[in-house]
Amino acid sequence: MMNKGLLNLLSFLVIGFLPYLINIFMLPFYSKFLDERDFGIIGLAMAFLLISSSWSNLQLPGAISRIYFDYSGIRLASFISTLINSSILVCVIFCFFYLVASDFLVNIIYGQPKFYWVHVLTVSCLFLSCTNTAFERLMIAQQRGSALLLRSILAQFFSVASGLYFICYLQLGVVGFMVSQNIYFLCILIFSILLAKNNYVFVLERQYLLEGIKYSYPLIFHALGGVVFMYSGAFFIKSLVGITALGVFTVADRFSQIPKAVIGSFNNVYSPMYNKIYKNGGAVAKFSSSAQKFFSTIFAVFSSYFVFVAAAFVNEYMIGEYGEVESILLILVPAYFFRSMFCFSSAPIFYHKDTHYVPIITCLSGLVIVLLSYPIISIFGVLGAASLVASGFLFTFILSELISRRKYIIYTFKKESFFSFSIVYIFNVSFMHYLSIDSFIALSMFSVLAATLNLIVFYYFNLFGFKDSIMYLRCIND
Repeated sequence: MMNKGLLNLLSFLVIGFLPYLINIFMLPFYSKFLDERDFGIIGLAMAFLLISSSWSNLQLPGAISRIYFDYSGIRLASFISTLINSSILVCVIFCFFYLVASDFLVNIIYGQPKFYWVHVLTVSCLFLSCTNTAFERLMIAQQRGSALLLRSILAQFFSVASGLYFICYLQLGVVGFMVSQNIYFLCILIFSILLAKNNYVFVLERQYLLEGIKYSYPLIFHALGGVVFMYSGAFFIKSLVGITALGVFTVADRFSQIPKAVIGSFNNVYSPMYNKIYKNGGAVAKFSSSAQKFFSTIFAVFSSYFVFVAAAFVNEYMIGEYGEVESILLILVPAYFFRSMFCFSSAPIFYHKDTHYVPIITCLSGLVIVLLSYPIISIFGVLGAASLVASGFLFTFILSELISRRKYIIYTFKKESFFSFSIVYIFNVSFMHYLSIDSFIALSMFSVLAATLNLIVFYYFNLFGFKDSIMYLRCIND
């Protein structure tokens, strides 16, 4: 029988994959009605949504993930409900401000007043997304992966139907895309409320709010720093290279969300287990090392084949000039390895609630990236923007590792993980580069078989400690 940890991991992987995977398969349909400039406008809208979401709920849902384990019974329900209600109230205030300042923001972001309704719909998406995050964090803390999976599947049905109707049938362009996104987030929110209603009461208690703010307010700057070096490039690309180039980068970024989802899903399982083992005095160093070896090997195999499969999909099915997508992905996809290393190295920081270190890490990284953006993107264009994202992830990982070593005497990073990822990724990418398979379907089938063979060989010969890590993690979860 599948143990609970593995079941949750698989559920969170599917949850993470599903929205992006379906969006990717919808791109060929959308590309008949949306050109590169339209995708550029969508990229600007998504950049505003993600950047403003950094502070629009004061990151209060983040406190649920950690402090959840400190309470039980009525006190737990009061704590959860206080943070959910507070985050919704704060988000309403911020969204009201974004609507009042619409003319100013539209001019700054898009440069043309005709995108007013795109902005309004983006603000609506922001509210629905931030509200859903509060309920979602609760279910992640409870490790309710199966329930979240069901929610995601149901919401995707409405997302696809509304996308086809508003973009392809009514041909509403970017506005149609944003309407479909609102319908998706609304469905997600409704299902989240239904799933979490038993843990929710209408209450606001000052002591729990202050505790939540104390933990979460540094995370505002952490989230802001993170999205700045990931999405501020959109505005530099628009200004320095052009809206069409931004459209190409946005399409590539859509594909890079798949590895991002893999890491996020893994971390949704890893973090609660890490906190639980640490709290119970377990062998947290051994657990972290095994999880890191396991994930690094899996991610190296997956990412190396994914780049070429994604590029084949774009070349075969999408209408438009997207030739640079493969080159962008060759930089963006492995960049998420450093993002995963940040998740491992920052785990002790979050466990000890020393979140004041986190914004220092991300803001310093974000500042460096912003300062480098103008010269780098001016010279190298979209490839420079992709390199800056990779550099940002690398900086955050190095800084968090240094803090964990000095503050907690915990050496989270294992050189074997870096070596295994580098060797596997470089070897597979080099092999795939000279492989003459242009068909998306044929290349997908080959990649699945090759990836499976990779993992079998790694397991059988225990390369990079892959088999040992699996056996240890299975014992932890049984």
